[in-house]
Amino acid sequence: MVEPADSRPHNATDDVQATRQMKTPYGLPDIEDCATCPAKDDGTFCNMPETSQKSWTEARRCNLYPSGAVLFVQEQSQRDICVICVGRVKLYSTTPDGKTIIHRICEAGEVLGLSAALEGSGYEATAETLEPCVISFINTDDLRGMMKTDPEVAFRVARHLSFEVRNAWSQIQTLGSQSTATEKLARFLLSASPANGKISMHLTHKEVADMLGVARETVTRSLTELKQSHVIRIRGHVITVVDQPHLSKLAGT
Repeated sequence: MVEPADSRPHNATDDVQATRQMKTPYGLPDIEDCATCPAKDDGTFCNMPETSQKSWTEARRCNLYPSGAVLFVQEQSQRDICVICVGRVKLYSTTPDGKTIIHRICEAGEVLGLSAALEGSGYEATAETLEPCVISFINTDDLRGMMKTDPEVAFRVARHLSFEVRNAWSQIQTLGSQSTATEKLARFLLSASPANGKISMHLTHKEVADMLGVARETVTRSLTELKQSHVIRIRGHVITVVDQPHLSKLAGT
């Protein structure tokens, strides 16, 4: 039987944790230890064996960022990898003629700058937070040292690089395909849609267009058509997929 809250014994540790939570900016968790992280999921470096997790926690630095913060810039010298503990980050690059290409929206658990860290090159893209985020940083030299001594860390790195390759191929197919804008948008909405069908859209129509390789006006028109056809519902920044079978048909899947 659960005790009423007012009958539980006083615990000073609870007071410290509650105070820390109240003082934490943006309402984000204060992640001091990966092993006890309240946001721990199935990310690349989450849920590692105890020894690996301990050395990882000792090497990391954790910072909190507001929405719109730039974590690193394209071609900047690479010194750290970034792990998204909480929040979402936009990864994009700019072509020589000034065109912006959004590579992907990175979710919690993903790692940024991993390829550059192993190659010793500059960052391939710019990373910008889409919402308040908790970001962990690992120095490149520390990462390489752990990879040499800890097979688990090396395996996790290899697995994430494979994930990046799959995402790159997917983007190439999207940008290079002869699909209509509606087909591309339908695939994007399906890929972004969770089980409940509600997509928290923190991207502008221009940013979605940059991801799909189409014009901003085309994205706006296609969204309006999907809404008028009752395939999706739009309220504020939330898009709800109302008719998933029809959206799948439009996407050609």
